[in-house]
Amino acid sequence: MKRLATLAFLGLFSYAQAHESPKGWQYPSGCCSDNDCGKITKVVILPNGDMDITIHLVTNMGERDAQAVFPSTFKIEKSGDGDNHACIMGKTPLCLFIGAGI
Repeated sequence: MKRLATLAFLGLFSYAQAHESPKGWQYPSGCCSDNDCGKITKVVILPNGDMDITIHLVTNMGERDAQAVFPSTFKIEKSGDGDNHACIMGKTPLCLFIGAGI
C-alpha cells in the first residue's frame, strides 16, 4: 500500500512539473496551482469592456472547460507560444496571456 501511495505521489509531481501549453510553453508557476491554465477557446467582449473568457483545461483529473470574467483593467502578459491562454481558479481570473490578439 505504501508503494502505491508513493507511485501516485510521483505521478502527480511529474504532472505538475509538466504544466505547459499544448505547444510546450511553461505556464509561470506564480500564476496558478499547476492545473488552472489553458488555451482560450472563447472570448465575449461585454458592453463595459470586460472579457468573458472560456478556457479548456487538461489536468491530472481529466479535461474540462473553465470560465471567468476578466475586468477590462486586468493585466495582460505576453504569451510564450504565440497563442492566447488564461488561468482561472473556480470563477476567479488569475492570469491572462495574449499572443495572437483577441
